[in-house]
Amino acid sequence: MGAEARPRLDEPLYGAGVSEAFGRYWLKAFTFTGRASRSEYWTMWLMGAVLGVAGWSVGYAAGASGLRLGGLMAAATLLSLAALVPGLSLAVRRLHDTNRSGWWLLFGLIPFGALFVLLAMAASSDPAGARFDPAAARMSAEPAGPPPILHVQREPAGGSPARSSERSVTLVLASVMGGGLLVVAISLLVWAGSMNERSAAVVPTVQGAAPARQTSPTAVRQTPAVQAPTADAREAALRQEVESAAGWQKYSRTLYFKWENGMSVCQTVGVSCQTVRIENVAATDCSLGSVELTLLSNGTPVASSSGDFYLLRQGQPVDVGVPFNPNLKGDQVRLDRITCS
Repeated sequence: MGAEARPRLDEPLYGAGVSEAFGRYWLKAFTFTGRASRSEYWTMWLMGAVLGVAGWSVGYAAGASGLRLGGLMAAATLLSLAALVPGLSLAVRRLHDTNRSGWWLLFGLIPFGALFVLLAMAASSDPAGARFDPAAARMSAEPAGPPPILHVQREPAGGSPARSSERSVTLVLASVMGGGLLVVAISLLVWAGSMNERSAAVVPTVQGAAPARQTSPTAVRQTPAVQAPTADAREAALRQEVESAAGWQKYSRTLYFKWENGMSVCQTVGVSCQTVRIENVAATDCSLGSVELTLLSNGTPVASSSGDFYLLRQGQPVDVGVPFNPNLKGDQVRLDRITCS
């Protein structure tokens, strides 16, 4: 009787090691009855956290470097889906070990409810949780004659060597996992610094090669043509062009208009239609818009009307016709609003 017998698979294993917790995790993947010790649960939780951080680090580094890891990402996704049900059953068994129902997991769906679930997962084992064990386990635990002391001492109230071993394993795993996370974070910082250093070293190389090519006038003249102007530069150039042209008026920071077809702002009596040309100097398209005008008679509004346009691109002016009732009398047309999305 020198060696302590290991609990059966349908019983909680207190002070479980990494390999034991990993094996029980998959062997009891679809078992929602019975109990799981703290070491069984938190070992797998920390292992999943480390794998998740490592996967995120690899994905982030690959994305920043332009590498495509489609196959690896697909494998990681399949692994996550495969571990979904085993992780759920392990959480239910951990709640059973604290004498709580597995329905406690639903608290995680409400605000701050996940905190209560987390505290329940970290709670000590409660012998009363044996009520969640399978019927076969309960029957084998019931004494046929005098109660054997062996099963009574399996999970004492506190201070047992198993509990001490479980806490020690949890602390060691937390330290190891924390150190692993720190190593991953430091590796990311070093990698980011090396990328910046590498990009900074490329610029002087390109700029240093330019003086050697100055002997070829053709190459020097072609350099500005390769570099396309930025959006801000195109907008500034187009704005200056429009503002210097005759007839254009500024409506907003990016929209300009002018009265088209040789008509001025003042209109004769019996105006039936007015054409307005609109110019967009911004790089962002202006679509599904309208122009609203008001017909005036001696400064008094007579009627308002609008005309629609579909799309207004940068540098591509659009003429919008705004109709008026020919029976209305007016001597002036006023631009009220230009709207677009």
